[in-house]
Amino acid sequence: METITYNRENWSGETSTVVINNNGTFKDSVYGKGTWKLNRFEDLTGPTGPFEQFEVTVSGHRFTAFKLGDTEWFSGDEEMNRLGDNPIVACLKVASNLM
Repeated sequence: METITYNRENWSGETSTVVINNNGTFKDSVYGKGTWKLNRFEDLTGPTGPFEQFEVTVSGHRFTAFKLGDTEWFSGDEEMNRLGDNPIVACLKVASNLM
């Protein structure tokens, strides 16, 4: 279990706290319960290892995050994108701007 407080990056200056469980679930102080799943593509490797993608579902909406380098994650869609040190946080930052 990991607890992270992060800036929602939605121009409000508000923060949120997410508790991430190892069983594929999390609970965010704004959006409530959600799920996460890691997809590793061993056949698609780069300088930092296999390609990794997180799928995050919160409030019925699915977001994805892709690993950039060793520690940074990118999440985005056609309208908005955000970076984060944690893939779930990167997805929740996007959610904070679109939901």
